[in-house]
Amino acid sequence: MVVSLAVAAGSVYGITLYHKADNTLVHVQPPKVEPGGKFGKDDTNAVVPTPKCGSQICNYLILGSDSRTGLSKAEQEKYGSNKTVPGRRSDTIMVLHIDPSKDHATVLSFPRDLWVQIPHVGMGKITSAFEEGEYRVANVVTRLTGLQINGFVTVNLAGFEGVVRALGGVNICVNRPMVDPLAGLNIPAGCQHLSPEMALSFVRARHVCGDAIPDFSRISRQQQFLRAVLTNVLSTGALLHAGSIIDEVLPNLRVSPGIDTATLEYLVNQLQGLTTGAVDFRTVPGNPYATEHTAAGTVDVVQLEPQAKELFRRLRLGLPLGNLGLSTTQTPPSPAVIGVQIVDAGSNGVVAKVQPIVDNAGFDDQGVTTKDRFGVTGSAIVFAPDEQGKAAADVLKGYLGNVPEVQAKPGQLHDNDVALIVAPDYAGNPVAPPPSGGGTPTSC
Repeated sequence: MVVSLAVAAGSVYGITLYHKADNTLVHVQPPKVEPGGKFGKDDTNAVVPTPKCGSQICNYLILGSDSRTGLSKAEQEKYGSNKTVPGRRSDTIMVLHIDPSKDHATVLSFPRDLWVQIPHVGMGKITSAFEEGEYRVANVVTRLTGLQINGFVTVNLAGFEGVVRALGGVNICVNRPMVDPLAGLNIPAGCQHLSPEMALSFVRARHVCGDAIPDFSRISRQQQFLRAVLTNVLSTGALLHAGSIIDEVLPNLRVSPGIDTATLEYLVNQLQGLTTGAVDFRTVPGNPYATEHTAAGTVDVVQLEPQAKELFRRLRLGLPLGNLGLSTTQTPPSPAVIGVQIVDAGSNGVVAKVQPIVDNAGFDDQGVTTKDRFGVTGSAIVFAPDEQGKAAADVLKGYLGNVPEVQAKPGQLHDNDVALIVAPDYAGNPVAPPPSGGGTPTSC
């Protein structure tokens, strides 16, 4: 996942470590075309290497593989081994879209159950395209979106755990208990410190009680986790143990030819905007539907929605994306797509306690200001006067509790979705850390 890329690259310093890292990276060569074989030229030519974008728009495919290679015996018993879980799938499919002319990047998530045309195979879920490797996935993405793929990075489960282990675990805030026995997820509501194993469960969980569309909810959590972790990692410089990162993470990365540690570092520099709003998250618009292969009413297959084509067109042309891809069917918007301006209206220090909740919940924190231009008396969540703004306010309120919502006047919020005004009367019930020894989540 992108967080693995960022931490791995951001921690590589010194000429000796650069050489060691470059020698550790696993480069994946294009497949060979053979008469009557399963690969065609459209697969072998699916990636046009571009180490750095220069002045052109470029796209990097980020894949999270479900390979169990490198996991401990106990973890393989928990998640299943490569033998008990046959085949290869990409649990996470993202495109890092970089537009240097606008000093902006977009992380575009693809539902793993998106029903697509897979070359040389036929119709199937996009996750199954990984059965034939990264070049096949790149081929599918380019055919679907028209976006030329300039390189790819794949991380497996062990690599993801290695990143979190090197960071000493990660902090996350959630607004409800989350339980998914199949993924091994069991955490209470509140702000907590996740171990490498529990962090992996968090980003992989697809059967959490209360999720209406599992695929969309998991994407929301992945985006939330990514912004929460990278906001802290990139803003605090918490990349310390470079040697252990190289030993634990880089052997679990697969990259396209032309990508080295300098390229990874370049990509990480594009993600620095996570703390300034120069990076935003989108999801390919889709809707659950039934095919001749699935039961009516299933949510296990996702059909591309018409507005997806417009989203792809705007990305290709470098046009503003508007609200395209910010929300998904029957799923609240991810905190990662909600811009929050925090206003310290004489809070007497309460803001310092509230802001970490906003950050660790994965909201797009636009910083703290003392300029209150909203004309609201007391503490409040001020939201944009549209459906998206109200939905964003509801999500933020779910983390803060007893804070009233107030509709803003047109133009007051500028480019933000909500403003959080923290005044002396602040009576929110912030999502608190679990009691000593941890809390007990409630299951469905």
